[in-house]
Amino acid sequence: CTLPRPHTRIRPHTAPCRAPTPQEFYQTVVLPKLNPGGVFITQSGPCGFLSCTEVFTLIHSTLRSVFPAVHAYAQHIPSFCDIWGYNMALQDASAKLLTPEELDARAAERISGEPLKFLDGQTLQGLLMLNKVVRKAMADEKDVFTKDNARFIHGGGVNK
Repeated sequence: CTLPRPHTRIRPHTAPCRAPTPQEFYQTVVLPKLNPGGVFITQSGPCGFLSCTEVFTLIHSTLRSVFPAVHAYAQHIPSFCDIWGYNMALQDASAKLLTPEELDARAAERISGEPLKFLDGQTLQGLLMLNKVVRKAMADEKDVFTKDNARFIHGGGVNK
C-alpha cells in the first residue's frame, strides 16, 4: 500500500502554513545545548495511519539525521481528533529507555502525593508501540527537513 503524500513543497517565505523545525536548528541550537546524556522531546504532528506522512515521518527522519538515537511514540489526543506523534531524541546512542519497572520506581521516588494520573511504566511501553503502517512510513521516509527542503501543514496560518 502506498500512503498518500498530502504535503506541498513551497518556498518558506510564501508559506501560508506552519512548518516543522529544520535540521539546522537541531544541529546548531538543540544538540549543543543538551547536557551529556540529554534528551530532547518534541511533538511531531498527526500520527494516525492516514496522517502520519503529513509531517510526523519527516520530523522523525530529520531528528535521526542529527541525533544518535530517536524513539517515536504516539497518543490519541481527543481535542486534536487524531493520534498525535512525539519524538524523543537522545544525545547518547548507548542510552537505553527505562523499563516499565524503572519508570515506576523513579516516579515513586521523585513524586510525593498523588501519583501521575496518566503515565506509568506500562503506559509508556504502550505509547512506544506504533502500528505497522506508521512504522513502515517512518522507515520509508527519506526526506530531511532543511531550510531548502520545506514541507508545510496546510490550514495552520494565513498568507499575508
